[in-house]
Amino acid sequence: MTEKETIEALYRSSRDRLQSLAQSILKSQDEATDAVGDMFAKLADGQLTLPAEKQESYLMVSLRNLCIDQIRLLKVKQKLERHLTLSAPRLTPVETEQELVDEMMDYAEQTLTPQQWRIFRLRFDEQLSYQDIARQERINVSTVYRNLVEALKILKHKYNPVAKWTR
Repeated sequence: MTEKETIEALYRSSRDRLQSLAQSILKSQDEATDAVGDMFAKLADGQLTLPAEKQESYLMVSLRNLCIDQIRLLKVKQKLERHLTLSAPRLTPVETEQELVDEMMDYAEQTLTPQQWRIFRLRFDEQLSYQDIARQERINVSTVYRNLVEALKILKHKYNPVAKWTR
C-alpha cells in the first residue's frame, strides 16, 4: 500500500470521529470540516508525520491542537478588530479639531457683537456662570442668556449644516 493510499484509508476510517471532535471544539460544522481537511493536507504534504503505532490517537491530538490554534488565532483577530474599531471613530485628528475650534473662534469674534463676544468668551473660555457674567458685565442674567442664545444661533447656522435647514 502506498503512502497516499494509507492516508486515504486513514481518512475514511477516522473522518467521522475527527469531524465530531473538531466540531465540539470549534462549534461550527464548516470550520470542523476545514480543520480535518487541513490536517490531512498537512499529512499528505509531509508537514505532519504519523508514528507507526496509535495513528488515530495521534491524529486526534494533532487535530485538537490545530483547533486550539485556530481559536487562538481567531481571538487575536477579534481583539485586533475590536481595538481598530474602538480607535477608528476618531475621524479627524486633534490638529484638525483644534484648527476648526480656532476658525470658529475667529468667526465668532468677527461676527458677534462686542457684548455677545465678551459674554461668549466669559461663558466658554473662563467657564463663568450666568450670574457671575451678569455681575462682571453689570447686566441682567436674562441679558446674558439672550446674548448667549443669539451667539450660539449664529455659530450653529455657520457650522452645523442641520441647523441651516431647521431655521
